[in-house]
Amino acid sequence: MPPKVKFSKEAVTKAALQIARKDGMDAVNARAIAAVLGCSTQPLFREFQSMEQLKGEVRTLAMGVYEQYILRHMVGTDKPYKASGMAYLHFAKEEPRLFQLLFMYEREKEPETTQEDHTLGYILETLQKSLGLTEEQARRFHLYSWIYVHGMASMIATNYIVFSEEDMDGLLTNAYLATKLLFEREKESLKQD
Repeated sequence: MPPKVKFSKEAVTKAALQIARKDGMDAVNARAIAAVLGCSTQPLFREFQSMEQLKGEVRTLAMGVYEQYILRHMVGTDKPYKASGMAYLHFAKEEPRLFQLLFMYEREKEPETTQEDHTLGYILETLQKSLGLTEEQARRFHLYSWIYVHGMASMIATNYIVFSEEDMDGLLTNAYLATKLLFEREKESLKQD
């Protein structure tokens, strides 16, 4: 009898991520993973109790790819907040399936704690330092900006629209300046009260 083929949890998850990256999460199934690994489907379920468990691990791995991508673009630049927005747009362009996997799915039944973005703390800290905002103000500022940037990124990830590098840069700058002006006016109105 030939020896049983055994793959580590990490190998199975990486194979599933490879499929999700190329064809989306709907293409992730036991047959597709087995084809990537060159085995039957049986060894896959020694490490995972269900496909849902495996897909959860794929999402976690994809979030790690995203976080590294964002932080790599923010570090060492004189405009880290803008760099985070540009990186988000580039991630949507370069990794559209992973972007859709992480940011374009129905979350109604998902527990609130899943898929936490670990870059958020660094982004908020950057805003607080550069604009002199409180943590709560930085959260609101980022929410206003992120809604705009996410809309652009969603259009990019679905090929709804193609933005040039100059368009992305200019649109992000305008959105940032508009949000900054809103917060400056808010501060002024608080001083007058």
